[in-house]
Amino acid sequence: MGCFILLVFMTSDTLKDKNDADLDVIIIGEAAGQPAFTHVSWEDHRRLLAILEDRSRSRDDRVLGYAAFTDPQVGRVGLSLKQAREKGFRAREARLEVNSMARAVEWGHDLGFYQMVIDEESGRILGATLVGYEAGELVHVIMDLIETGAAWQVLERAQHIHPTYAENLPSLARMFKAQQ
Repeated sequence: MGCFILLVFMTSDTLKDKNDADLDVIIIGEAAGQPAFTHVSWEDHRRLLAILEDRSRSRDDRVLGYAAFTDPQVGRVGLSLKQAREKGFRAREARLEVNSMARAVEWGHDLGFYQMVIDEESGRILGATLVGYEAGELVHVIMDLIETGAAWQVLERAQHIHPTYAENLPSLARMFKAQQ
């Protein structure tokens, strides 16, 4: 007859077991409520090394993104409009259909949309959902902007190469300008 032990830890934002302050247990990965993605595991590795070196890290100190390599692809980062409002942001979103993009029409990959969420008060980019050809690559542009705390105006002023799918990201940001 076999025997197994199940350990249950409740984690805090600092990834330490919050039930026993004297117990030196660090919880990462799925056990800490993180999504099961390879890139999240890599970041948990970096976080664990930082904690072992007595540098401060927490579960929520990075922008989380993911991609689904379907046809068309889905790239997602940060907060949805609903999530942003639930967190107390005065948020709004802009949406640009892929079938209005020159590169998409030229290549016949015109299914999908780009959607971005911002905080109206600060202008900060809070999240984005990109559905379309190479969305899994393009989402990194938005991820980096969110990580730096950038406002939509930074993306709106960007000059991207024509004809590319990325050139439509500043066009998406310009939609907020039109809504003012």
